[in-house]
Amino acid sequence: MNKKNIYILVKDEIFSLYDKYSFKNILLCISGGVDSIVLFDIVNNLIKENKIFNYSLLHFNHQQRDSSFKDEKLCKKLSKKYNIPLFLSSLTENKEYASETYMRNKRYEYIYKIKKKFSFDAIFTAHHLDDQIETFYMRQKQTSDNIILSSIRNSYNSLYRPLIKIEKKSLLNYAIERKLVWNDDETNFDNSILRNKIRNKIIPNLISKNNNYKNDIINKINNNKIECDKIVKKVNNFINDKIKVKNNYVYILLNDLKRMNSVIVKYIIKRCYIILNNKEIFFSEKHINSFLDYINNTNNNKYFSFNKTLYSYKINGQLFLFEKKITNSYKIKVESKPINLISGTLKINLNNEINDSFNFIIEKTAYDKGIYVRNWKNGDRISYNKEGNTKKIKKVFSDFKILPFIKETIPLLVDSKDEVLWVIGYQKKYIKSNYTNKMISLKWSLKNRH
Repeated sequence: MNKKNIYILVKDEIFSLYDKYSFKNILLCISGGVDSIVLFDIVNNLIKENKIFNYSLLHFNHQQRDSSFKDEKLCKKLSKKYNIPLFLSSLTENKEYASETYMRNKRYEYIYKIKKKFSFDAIFTAHHLDDQIETFYMRQKQTSDNIILSSIRNSYNSLYRPLIKIEKKSLLNYAIERKLVWNDDETNFDNSILRNKIRNKIIPNLISKNNNYKNDIINKINNNKIECDKIVKKVNNFINDKIKVKNNYVYILLNDLKRMNSVIVKYIIKRCYIILNNKEIFFSEKHINSFLDYINNTNNNKYFSFNKTLYSYKINGQLFLFEKKITNSYKIKVESKPINLISGTLKINLNNEINDSFNFIIEKTAYDKGIYVRNWKNGDRISYNKEGNTKKIKKVFSDFKILPFIKETIPLLVDSKDEVLWVIGYQKKYIKSNYTNKMISLKWSLKNRH
């Protein structure tokens, strides 16, 4: 495959992506190695020919070797020579102990930060076919998940890989014929690193025994992509048809979830976490198997922890997924400025509405003495009738069937003597009043992010 064929192949791939996604502003990630230099050269020449989109460069220095600043210097040189904007960042903390996963996470954290801040609508990286095969080899030892075994996707979350069908040796030949300048990473020959061992020893050995090894792997990857599409479709259908979102939790019927196989359950939960937190979550197979045991267990009123923030709670055939937020003790004086809490906002209501549970009327004299919003404490009580009888706030939660993980987010309105006036949004203290005095009206607005 000569340089012309490589150029045409990558150009066609980029135009195919462009026709599908209509991006206008590209963030091209460049390491200084031969792969990203080839991608840079092709994109740069393609832009000169067609000018269909703009692009900028991004380099992240992992600072794991002395020569890493040579890569940074090369990227700066290309930026200056071709007058292309360059974004630079580096790993500044835990440099000596950084794992590949940690460095990759930090790199992508920076990439997506720049994408969002400067409104790039696409990211290009230089992953190629050999990366694809190495990734598959590593993953097949760890999982039977078809989505994971579909290996590196050519497009995902605004990130595109135009070189994913090109072999490393073809990229190297292109770079030599074009007389491009790049830096070699000397750590690529350190076979104590697993991926290097796979690249330098294991896969060449497998190819020597089977000339069709790469093609066999590509066929497996393509078959897994077909299965992957089926899984994604089932997960999408489940999310659209079977889950309900209320305030800050996701609600699922357990029997609906139990009908799904373990891989689909895993991706349903991952999608739910994105709904709750706009972030992805990683599950080991051991962890997801523990979750399957949990949902199949008949015990009620049980929690399951996915990580430090994502929990589930099951009761009477229902499963609730929620983010556990640490609620520190607070007591905030109610004044003219709105009070924003985890579950909602309390503010002075100029319309003086009094006809629903989300409004509260108090005499101005009581308001002037001081009223406060605070969190619930064990032992709190509220007076609920004209005889002055009281009941525990715990009983109020029970009467309203408030789920255990919700009750700690429900604020109380108290007076200057710390007596409960209102379990906000639910139970009001019985106050005998004909509203003849000057009154203050408060309004509670629930937060519903979904």
